[in-house]
Amino acid sequence: GSEARGFILGGAVAHQLGAGFVPLRKKGKLPHKTWAVEYALEYGVDAMEMHMDAVLQGERVLLASRGRLATQGLGQLRRAELPQAPDGRCLKGLFSADSKQVLALCDFSGEREVWRFAANGLGKPEQITRDARAQRKDMALSPDGRYLAHSDKEGHLYLSDLKGNNSRLITRDTRSASIANLTWAPDSRSLAFTQALVDGNRDQLQLFNLADNKIHTVSSERYDSESPAFSPDGRW
Repeated sequence: GSEARGFILGGAVAHQLGAGFVPLRKKGKLPHKTWAVEYALEYGVDAMEMHMDAVLQGERVLLASRGRLATQGLGQLRRAELPQAPDGRCLKGLFSADSKQVLALCDFSGEREVWRFAANGLGKPEQITRDARAQRKDMALSPDGRYLAHSDKEGHLYLSDLKGNNSRLITRDTRSASIANLTWAPDSRSLAFTQALVDGNRDQLQLFNLADNKIHTVSSERYDSESPAFSPDGRW
């Protein structure tokens, strides 16, 4: 999480995910040895820093600041700024299952689409989605790295097959465009998400099954559902 809002929001998100939290701060504010990523301002250059011991040997992290993306690893995993046009902006980046690629929402085509980068910063980015009907907002990659679920601000939920290079519409929330909390099962066979089906103030838990290509409603409209999570074996 980058300062200052990132400290507030990032810590809460990490707690919900059961993940660690790594703060990113302006240059000179962290007490120990750091790595830095510079980014361009309108009239100069600034930098964000993170502690060198914040990640383990062999791990790589994705850094995002002011629409720019970079990866940073330990040892031989050097820092790599991902190729972007000067006026291009990206957000909501995530690593592929093998950490060799980065998927991000970028506006290179004029619309916010999903693009794929080599995590080492080499080569040109590849456009994954096209013809956005509305601004894309959320992404979730399946644990096996094959499928990417993503939604937009008009309530469309899509599934992209990264191996087959095709995308399809799963559903659309025409009531309130409330689809959120995209969460994959550990075996990559099911996708959980929340959606307001009856009451616009109460989200229900939905489960999309890849085997039968159907959506199953698994919670009642009598109470609000959010933050779905699967058991490690994927049975619950």
